[in-house]
Amino acid sequence: MNKNWNKHDILLELSATMVGIDLVPLPLHDGSVLEIEQNYMIGKATSQYMVSDLNNALFPFLIQPWVSDEFNNKPDLLPEFRIAFEIHYNKE
Repeated sequence: MNKNWNKHDILLELSATMVGIDLVPLPLHDGSVLEIEQNYMIGKATSQYMVSDLNNALFPFLIQPWVSDEFNNKPDLLPEFRIAFEIHYNKE
């Protein structure tokens, strides 16, 4: 299944896994995933991972501890991301 990902979807997916050390499979070749990885919000869980479809590869990522702390300490953060995303999305 090919899904259009955006930063909001990624953050929601990651925030759902903040309890414990869950891996989140995210698309490897997605601009939003690359951007939040470059901003050190997430990191690859491994350097090698077997995939069946290289064009739509999903790779396991971990949320960085400081991001998890921000979500836990600021419960209004995700709704603010949602509002900001909707405002930006509606402009385009």
